[in-house]
Amino acid sequence: MAVQRLDLATPEAAQHAAAIIDDGGVVLLATDTTPALGARADRPDALARLWEIKGLEPSPLALHLPAAGRVRAAIDELITPSPIQALLIDRFFPGAIQLIVPAEPDRLEPWLTALGVEPGVVDTSGAALLRAPAHPAATALITAAGGPVVMASANTDDATPPRDLDGALARFTGGCVPTGVLAGGPDPAGQPSTAVRFEPTGGLVVVREGLLEERFIRKRLERTVLFVCTGNTCRSPMAAAIARAAVEAAGPLAAGGVPIRVRSAGTTAAEGMPATPEAVEAVRSLGIAMGAHASTPLTRDLIESADDIFAMTHSHRHMAQAIAPASGDRIRMLDPADADIPDPIGHPQPVYDETAERIRELVEQRLASITGTLPKVPAS
Repeated sequence: MAVQRLDLATPEAAQHAAAIIDDGGVVLLATDTTPALGARADRPDALARLWEIKGLEPSPLALHLPAAGRVRAAIDELITPSPIQALLIDRFFPGAIQLIVPAEPDRLEPWLTALGVEPGVVDTSGAALLRAPAHPAATALITAAGGPVVMASANTDDATPPRDLDGALARFTGGCVPTGVLAGGPDPAGQPSTAVRFEPTGGLVVVREGLLEERFIRKRLERTVLFVCTGNTCRSPMAAAIARAAVEAAGPLAAGGVPIRVRSAGTTAAEGMPATPEAVEAVRSLGIAMGAHASTPLTRDLIESADDIFAMTHSHRHMAQAIAPASGDRIRMLDPADADIPDPIGHPQPVYDETAERIRELVEQRLASITGTLPKVPAS
């Protein structure tokens, strides 16, 4: 049987490939992970042909969606995601993760009905399977198709998946081959997607490592809070120490399980200076240990790697915005009322103590706005 070859560079290719699967055919194409066989999830004849080509017994496949927003919309129909689950979608989709999303029958079954998909096609053991590949060929096919799309890796057994479309085609024998090949875009990485299960308790479990390692995923799911002052020896180290104490007191389930990393820097800071003794004493009076501190100059990398940047004064905010203009919407005043926090440097200890107390109150407010769950740091 001849295989139709379609070049993604032509405007009509994706529409033609979509017409093939809409008519019950199967298309071989590249994804960000491995070459894949794509078919309509609501066409039993197409699913039967897909498994015939693979030479394997049918099993559930992930529903493939064209964008992160579509994944989030599907999840919202199934569950109410926790903060860390929502963050995973924001930071990794589209991408090389397959989600396993357990849902109650009264939500899963209507969702399958609305898709027009039989039970057991895109779900298993009460959990929906979802993916949004980051590859132009896959996205184009999913977008152009007239209904829900599933994809299966283009290997015919449990061996290592092929790296390219020609290698995939070479594995199909006996005359049962895809109807078409949608070629174009980057080569697949040659590794399967990483499977992540959403736990009903709000957590995440990596059930199968693939292209993305678990340690990489966990690192990307941190939320970084950066405090900025001038020399990074008084105000921002105090704010950072107070915030760390709050995060530590909240424990691992703070912010819906999202780990929070706290940093500080100064707009004109020298490298490696300790916090002033008065700043150390001011936070100690709040029952907080400053810990080791070495001043850090504010850089674009620091700003861009932070999720929330809190400046002590308007001047600090403006300087941070000048360093990293694209991050401007994440750079805010620590005081929600938009007031400056004056520098206590050169003043006696009571001024430091008053400044630390004010910073404590503001840090509590800001962390509460971010997490909604962090407890207050008790004042001594």
